[in-house]
Amino acid sequence: MLTRLEHWREWMERCAVDRCGAQTAAALRRFGAMRFRRGVAIGLGSRFSEGALPDDRACFHLFESHCCASHARSGKRYKEWIAARGAGEPDAARFESGASLLIRTAVRAFLKQEGPAPRQVSADAVIEGTDGLTLVDLLPDEREETRADAETAEAVARACLERLTNGQRIVVLARRAGLSLGDPAVLLACGVRKSRAFRLWAEVYEALADETRQRLGDCGREFLLHTALEAAERLGAHLFFAERVEKRWPTCFKGVEGFYDA
Repeated sequence: MLTRLEHWREWMERCAVDRCGAQTAAALRRFGAMRFRRGVAIGLGSRFSEGALPDDRACFHLFESHCCASHARSGKRYKEWIAARGAGEPDAARFESGASLLIRTAVRAFLKQEGPAPRQVSADAVIEGTDGLTLVDLLPDEREETRADAETAEAVARACLERLTNGQRIVVLARRAGLSLGDPAVLLACGVRKSRAFRLWAEVYEALADETRQRLGDCGREFLLHTALEAAERLGAHLFFAERVEKRWPTCFKGVEGFYDA
């Protein structure tokens, strides 16, 4: 037996293990943790890592929460049900038996929310039939992929930069400066109306997307999007530094922090 009758009586009287004495709390938590972890082991075996298991305090807390928040079909609270099992000729075994049944239900709820899906496999699991090879070993080197992204993004940005009209350059710079494309100074510098200014901005990013697809081909939507966004950031940076030196459109950007600061 992991507990004594007086432990359960004290728990019933004080309503929560946190209000019980140190010896009672330690005994009940030890009992709850042992039953809880046994339920996890039965449910998942080795597929649930030790570090993901709740500690002794949390195990008993999950059990107590289930007792308080749930109820049987008859409407009776589960804590009252445990007390009823201990009536008559009470002993700790009757309390432990009833609590164990409820801990099983608490374990199932915990595993449903926190446990891995039945078909989920850890990337660190050894692949059967190999000499210690894991799924992580089969993944591409992220450092090489990141470098390839950067090189392609720079090439895309420079290719598009050479083909930009003045109006397209202005709207990209305006966005970078936080200005509205409907700002009168922006429209005056572009020599267009508001609707055309928005179209110029869209054309730049359509060109970036097309250039990225041409260079990378069918590499997956996420990979293409990541590279195109990186290219857009680089394009904006090139235009920003060029404008700081050349000062071609001071009526738009003079006074904007960072543009013409010394």
